[in-house]
Amino acid sequence: MAETEFESDASGSLRPVAARIVRALMDAVLDSALPPGIKLGEESIARQFDTSRATVRVALQHLAQLGIVTIEPNRGAFLARPSARLAADLYSARRTIESQIVVDAAQRCTAADMRDMLAHIDAQEAAAKARDGRELVRLRGDFHLLIARVGANAVLYDMLARTLPRCALVRAQSEHDPFSDRPVEEHRRLAGLIAKGQADKAVALMRAHLTINERQLRFPEPAEESADIIALIAPYARAPKDKAGRGAA
Repeated sequence: MAETEFESDASGSLRPVAARIVRALMDAVLDSALPPGIKLGEESIARQFDTSRATVRVALQHLAQLGIVTIEPNRGAFLARPSARLAADLYSARRTIESQIVVDAAQRCTAADMRDMLAHIDAQEAAAKARDGRELVRLRGDFHLLIARVGANAVLYDMLARTLPRCALVRAQSEHDPFSDRPVEEHRRLAGLIAKGQADKAVALMRAHLTINERQLRFPEPAEESADIIALIAPYARAPKDKAGRGAA
């Protein structure tokens, strides 16, 4: 499968090794392999990726800009610890942003756009059937970006793209069923309403969809900062496969 929009936004225009570190750490986050609050030691990560601490620092700073990592003076970088308040703020912002995105998409949707949305939903169903949680998280986030692309408002698209990585962190570190049929079923209904130009119904469904997602979140106790980052990221530090192999939302 081609690189998803979620991946593109997460790694940006970084140099290859830094981008690989960003993708690997995001993969570990989406797999719930890294506990919230774990220390991301530059030296340990540099050894895993056979690179310099400076390169690791660039990757960690990029993730900090996305809200995935927090950097504390004289202490280093830590995986962010999502909270109920952060989740509430993120989903409130998304309801506002995506309500207008859906209105724009309903006004602009073409037959080709509808085909793209249906093909994307089919890919979500395939990932769920394969029990590929990481791919499913990416695709579900990408579907919202696809609707934003149909809406053709570059500012709203950018706002959503900057919000989705933090939502992915929150959902990956909370207790919920990633293989529930509900999100994909609602995506299919959304696509139908958008294609028919039924903006009001699409907005109502989008807002309900996001609200249910938020209400399903449950937050675990913070992890010990001393957890072994080397062991946890080792499976993600291998040389990346090509894009079709999903080696890299």
